[in-house]
Amino acid sequence: MDSHNGSGELVEQYLWIRYIPSKRWLEDEIRNIFPNQDFIVKEALTDDYYDRWVLHIPRLLTSGEIHAIQKNVDKALS
Repeated sequence: MDSHNGSGELVEQYLWIRYIPSKRWLEDEIRNIFPNQDFIVKEALTDDYYDRWVLHIPRLLTSGEIHAIQKNVDKALS
């Protein structure tokens, strides 16, 4: 999918981050990135130690945003 789409439709992005505390926690992180915008977060557990998340968001997350989420996971777990 395109990284931005002007029609207001959500784009799909897969996110693999180890040890996300909960779906609600990730929703709060996404809400901080996309305030007052629609999004959907779905969880799909894999057979390894990573959680796989399917995001339907206004645009693709940047590598910096993904890194910030990972840092926040580390803080939440410490």
